[in-house]
Amino acid sequence: MLFEKRLATAFLTAALLAPIPAAGAELRPGVVVDVERQRLYLMSPDKAVEAVDLANGRVLWQSDRAARPLALGDGKLTAQSENVDTPNTLGLVVLDAERGEPVTQNALALPAGIEASVDDRLESRFRASAVTVGGNAYVSWNHQEVPVRALPPLTGLPGARQPGSPSPQSLQPPPAPAQKVSSGTIELNLSTGSISETSPAALPPATVTAMQAGARPPVRAVGPRQRLSVDGNHVLTSERVGDDRVWDKYRWTVNERETGRKVGELRVHLSQAAFIVLGSRIVFETGPFARRTSGGVVNEPPKVRAVDLATGEEIWGRAVRDTAFRGALPP
Repeated sequence: MLFEKRLATAFLTAALLAPIPAAGAELRPGVVVDVERQRLYLMSPDKAVEAVDLANGRVLWQSDRAARPLALGDGKLTAQSENVDTPNTLGLVVLDAERGEPVTQNALALPAGIEASVDDRLESRFRASAVTVGGNAYVSWNHQEVPVRALPPLTGLPGARQPGSPSPQSLQPPPAPAQKVSSGTIELNLSTGSISETSPAALPPATVTAMQAGARPPVRAVGPRQRLSVDGNHVLTSERVGDDRVWDKYRWTVNERETGRKVGELRVHLSQAAFIVLGSRIVFETGPFARRTSGGVVNEPPKVRAVDLATGEEIWGRAVRDTAFRGALPP
C-alpha cells in the first residue's frame, strides 16, 4: 500500500511537468526519435548516420555525408558532419528524413583553437545541439577545454624518503588551471543551407522556448527511483530485485503518465536509462559494458535496444558510436 501511494504521488508530480514533443525527441546525444515515421536516426560506429525501423531494427538508409544527428523538423534531419580536413569549422548537413538524401550542406568557421570534433579529445570536448522552428534549425555549440595534469613520479617505498627524492610538498599537484569554455549559436536555413551566427537575444520567442525545452536534463526525474520518458508520456519506476550475483538485477515498471495505467515491465542490468515507449515497445539506451559469461568476457558497445513490454524479450539492438575518449592518459 505504501508503494502504491508513493507511485500515485509520483504520477501527480509528473502530470505537472510539460511534456517534450515526441517528434524529434532526443533519446541520447546522437540518437533522435522520429515518432511520425516510427524510426530512429543514430550515429553509427562506422561514422555515418543511420535511419532504423523501430519495429524491427532494420536499417532503412545510411548516409556517410553526416556523422551525428542533431534535430528533426519539417521532414528534414539536421546533422553534424565529420570535418577531418577542416577541424576548425562546424559542418552541418540537412538530410531528407524519408530517404536520407542530402538537401543542403554548409560549414561555419569557428574561433581559433576550437575543433568541432564528434569524438571527445583528451583535453577538449565539443558539443552541438539543435532545434527546428519553422524552416530554420538553430544550432548551439559548446567547446570546453579540459586541463590534464600529471602527478610527479613517486620514488622509494611508501613512507620512506630516499636521498634526492622530492619532498612531500613537491609531490602535491599544482593548482588546476581554469577551464576555458566557448559557445555560440547558428541559424541554418533548412531549404537553402544559408548559415549565419546569431545570439540568443536575437532569437524569436518560440525558438528560445524550444531551445530551453531541448536543454532539459536528460534524467527528468520525478522520484528517487523514477524518471520520465523523453517525450514526457510515460513514467518508469525502477526497483532492485536481485543482488550482484544477478545480472538483470533491476525491474522496470512502465506506466502511462496521465492515467497511471501499467504498460508493462522488464528486467535489466541498469537502474535507469533514457527511454521512450512506442506502442507495446520500450526503446532505451545502454552504455558500454563488459560482462563475464560461461563463454568468456563479452564486451558490449553503446546500444539502443527495443524490448517488448508484454514479454520482456529484446526485439532488436543497434550499436551506437562511442564518442568518449578512451585513449592513453598522461603518465
